[in-house]
Amino acid sequence: MLFAAVTAVLLASLAVTQARPSLGIRQTAKVISHCTVPNTAALTFDDGPFQYMYDITATLRAANVSATFFFSEYYKAVIESDDSIFNSNALFLLDGNNYGCIYSPENVKRVKHAYDMGHQVASHTWSHADLSILSLSKISTEMSKIDQAIERITGASPSFMRPPYGKYNDRVLQVAAGRKQSIVLWDLDTGDSLGASVAEQKGQYTQVAKRHPKTVLALNHEVYESSIRDVLPHAIKQLRSSGYRLVTVAECVGANPYQSKGKAVLRDSSWHC
Repeated sequence: MLFAAVTAVLLASLAVTQARPSLGIRQTAKVISHCTVPNTAALTFDDGPFQYMYDITATLRAANVSATFFFSEYYKAVIESDDSIFNSNALFLLDGNNYGCIYSPENVKRVKHAYDMGHQVASHTWSHADLSILSLSKISTEMSKIDQAIERITGASPSFMRPPYGKYNDRVLQVAAGRKQSIVLWDLDTGDSLGASVAEQKGQYTQVAKRHPKTVLALNHEVYESSIRDVLPHAIKQLRSSGYRLVTVAECVGANPYQSKGKAVLRDSSWHC
């Protein structure tokens, strides 16, 4: 009787355990804040595609180096503010579809140009929202819509994304992991989006070249003319003279830039912002 009673209890316990849903281990994305391949430097450009795309690629081509572009749906408008409630002469970025969306003919050409030139193209989300304050579903939409645009235009599905403002949390990590993407940050910020002068931006590259860390992962923005025409040539010169090999983010961490590569699709009525 005792054996039968114990057996009954064990079987009942086992049934409850099997009926209980498994919590599992929540998958989270890898966060990349620096390169891992020695003596590599990755130049990255956020917030495009923008009108300076061809200036950037011409400078990169002349130096025979590659870079990574993190694209959003829209351009950002840059204004100068002398309002007393802000820092004097600070640069502020306004969200909005100010110069056309990523599906405009001009922007499609820019995205495709960067990709065809051998540069890495990646996600900077659809509307450049702060992902850390969004729900899981909204984060997923922000990521999926820009990935869809990039894949439509280039045929490639990005393996990397950069959260706007570098802000992320567990929800962002969860969604990125579900999309099989790594999150990319940086270890060198030129300060161009914060209003740093050309001299200050150049100084960042001069100083890092002198310090010569094992690797460099630099944040730049595609939407500032001075960053492209004045700072970029200086950055390339300083980093190369210090012995770095200038490569894409994927190359600097020894990973594949894309989950898949195929053919671009023909434009149709679904190509809109």
